[in-house]
Amino acid sequence: MIPLRRAKETLFGMQYVLTDGMKKNGANPMRSLMILFIIDFLQVFRVMLSPLYGWNVQTYDLAKHADMVFNVITLLSFVIGRYTFFGVGFLLVGFALGNAFYCAHLFKGGEINKIGPIKTLRFMVAVVVTTLFSSVMKWLLIPLECLIDGGGNFSTLFHGKDAPCTPLIFPEVLATAPTMVIIVLYVAFAITVAFFSLGTNPLSCAPHVQFTGRVEALFIVSKVFGTFLPFLSTAITPVAISTILCALCFAVLRKHLTILPFHHLPTNMLRGGIYGSIFWLSLSSVVVASVDALDVLSADTMQTMQWLLVGFTLPMFSLGVLLVWRRRNAIDFSIDRLRGEFEVQESMQRAGFRRKKGGRDALSPRSTDKKALSDAEDEDCDHSPESTTRSGSTPSFDPEAKARDMVEKVTAKPKGAFEQFFNPAWERKRAFITPQDALSAVRSLLMTRSETELPFLHYMLSRALEEHPDSNEIQLLNVSLLRFVFCKTTESSQAEKRLRTTQSPAIDHEYVLYAIKRKAAQDHAAASIGNGHFNAINLMEFDSGMQQAKTAHMQCIAELRKFWSGASSKRKTKEKEGLQQ
Repeated sequence: MIPLRRAKETLFGMQYVLTDGMKKNGANPMRSLMILFIIDFLQVFRVMLSPLYGWNVQTYDLAKHADMVFNVITLLSFVIGRYTFFGVGFLLVGFALGNAFYCAHLFKGGEINKIGPIKTLRFMVAVVVTTLFSSVMKWLLIPLECLIDGGGNFSTLFHGKDAPCTPLIFPEVLATAPTMVIIVLYVAFAITVAFFSLGTNPLSCAPHVQFTGRVEALFIVSKVFGTFLPFLSTAITPVAISTILCALCFAVLRKHLTILPFHHLPTNMLRGGIYGSIFWLSLSSVVVASVDALDVLSADTMQTMQWLLVGFTLPMFSLGVLLVWRRRNAIDFSIDRLRGEFEVQESMQRAGFRRKKGGRDALSPRSTDKKALSDAEDEDCDHSPESTTRSGSTPSFDPEAKARDMVEKVTAKPKGAFEQFFNPAWERKRAFITPQDALSAVRSLLMTRSETELPFLHYMLSRALEEHPDSNEIQLLNVSLLRFVFCKTTESSQAEKRLRTTQSPAIDHEYVLYAIKRKAAQDHAAASIGNGHFNAINLMEFDSGMQQAKTAHMQCIAELRKFWSGASSKRKTKEKEGLQQ
């Protein structure tokens, strides 16, 4: 258990330093992020329209020319050769993995003052994981691609021009075996980085910061499947391959729409459009493979159908953006519905009800919301003849009880299984049907960045905890909001202890708890320094500089001691000589 715990702490520490305070280059971070997303999408677009999924060569040529990275590689291949990119990809991935293991060794040994390897690893992650993942995977698969399409025979380098494709036989295996190991490590590294690439500070509003890394990790998995599934073409049909990929792409789109992982709405909309386009391409691959298997269309008709399917990619991008917008509107609607309930409770608490002697109840003059209370009184008081008793007296009126009833009519209280079963209206009274609805609503309200909404935010969080007490995500959000938004350190620590004792958090949730502690300690250290905007790298650089200054200071003190010690001995020697004379 101790080695496993140390391994997790090492992983968490390294990942925290990689992601904390990381900003996209350029004056406009949204524009830089958009460029990276488009570059990545065009590479996936080329992979999805591969002839291995049943698409014609003409359609694939269009996808190749749209991919900017492929065009650059094609131009360079005329100068340096195609197999050079296999070596470049191997070296890039090998260097990134080696640097990652070296950084892990530094963190394990406590040598966290070496900033160079950490900054290098940040850059390598941005290159080989975020931007060029699909292209680097294709480069690494160059020795094996003759197994699926018959082109680019790697064995010709060893046995001549007409050699058969034998990448798994000596001597080719000396290159392909390490390559397969590198590919496995590379995929695991990319999924791990994407899985933990989340922002633990709820106050961060940078475009790339996301609440959870599970969606991005699932997207990486879908890209890996899209690259490797064609190798199974000899075992399963292209229709089955396309169907598996389509199911994965649909899962990515659905999870994105459910969570809306990014803090920034335009980023969620851009990612939703990309996921919608990729799902459409995967669904089109199913259609193309099915029609090709049935062989019911001529070649010209088949090509026309493929042009039409590819042409609908842009409308599907717009549909993905629209789905994200509708999801956000649904969240805003639920927030507005809860706001009315919150205002009723606030009015009830501020009113200060009191009773009149010998008469019916009246409102206290301490009320600060006259309109709301008068409306409630007009609605609940019935002065019709039918409401009077035979003696002509008016029935008593308790505005406090009536206001409480108004709230309870739309409020779902925590109930057991028995009460829930015999109360059909209980589900309709719940503010949040699922934990994800609660998370999305709370995060959406927080991103309005209005300090006056903090009481309402606290109310929504309390409702979410009442209705979904077993949700780890809601409890984690509660811990982070108590720590960074409401500035209640003690309550945050108590909530964290309850979470650890009553639940078994997933590994990414454990990372969130680790990062919250690390971020709190980092903010405290930055405040003591006098700068409240330090990130992990800045703090490490400051600590490294302070350590160097301390070492130089101690060396200076040692040299001064030697100097004064020598000067004192010389003085004593001269005094002795003077006495002797």
